[in-house]
Amino acid sequence: MVGVGCVFYDIYMHRSVVGYNVKIGDNTQISESVILPNVTIGEDVVLNRVIVDKRVEIAPGTRIGVDREEDLKRFKVTDSGLVVIPRGAKVGF
Repeated sequence: MVGVGCVFYDIYMHRSVVGYNVKIGDNTQISESVILPNVTIGEDVVLNRVIVDKRVEIAPGTRIGVDREEDLKRFKVTDSGLVVIPRGAKVGF
């Protein structure tokens, strides 16, 4: 499911919801994730089981939801393995 005003071309998306005004770079993979409005995601990003709050920027090449130990160092991770990125965060810059 994708909201109004989203911009993306060459991506893979599986079982995910994307809010409005989201920009996603090429070669990005998003699966089982929820992306709230006004988010910018760079190229070659991997998001797996991630909740991205509003106004987040994710740098190109960032991988979230792939390595639990790395995710625990940077983000809140639920017992079931969901990674939560807080509102307004700049990730990977």
